[in-house]
Amino acid sequence: PDLFDPRSARATVLNRLPDGFKVFWMGNATTPWQGIELMLEVARRMQQSDPDVMFILVTGDSLVTFPVLDNLLVLRQISYPDLPHYLASADLCLCLYKEYDWIEYGFYGSALKLFDYMAAEKPVIASDMGQIAQVIKDGVNGVLVQNNVDIIVEKIRELKNDREQRDSLARNAREDVITYYNWDRVAEQTEAVLLEVCQ
Repeated sequence: PDLFDPRSARATVLNRLPDGFKVFWMGNATTPWQGIELMLEVARRMQQSDPDVMFILVTGDSLVTFPVLDNLLVLRQISYPDLPHYLASADLCLCLYKEYDWIEYGFYGSALKLFDYMAAEKPVIASDMGQIAQVIKDGVNGVLVQNNVDIIVEKIRELKNDREQRDSLARNAREDVITYYNWDRVAEQTEAVLLEVCQ
């Protein structure tokens, strides 16, 4: 959690943008399960109804073409160490994933960006599925949603208009990363398993 510590991140990069509510998404736009189309449809829907909501899309895919929307900013090739300074300016983060056949078996690859969002002390709207739903406690350290554009739009509006709720979700998310969802704990558990196997 140290890299994304909000106390050390510099919220300077995105401050050059027009004032507004910034919704942050990052991921690989070429992999369909990352939910990029869902996020873009949400942005299209909100372009007219909530023009002060700006969607910030961070991706490493330099060849992908995105629609031209007044409320969409695409940032490419941002290095991982620089991500905290972009996240620092975000008001809300999205962790949306499409459903695939393997989800029914109880497996869904842990989304590292979810833990980056949480470590940066940002409120998160996340897809209610698999391991994501095991990490996010709805209404406590984030918000779980079905992959429905109307529902996601409504949740964004709700959090946009409730600073107290956003702050509470963000604080709880950061606390969970500090106390449990971190590499120190993973290393300790891995070491314990290896020691047991070697005995």
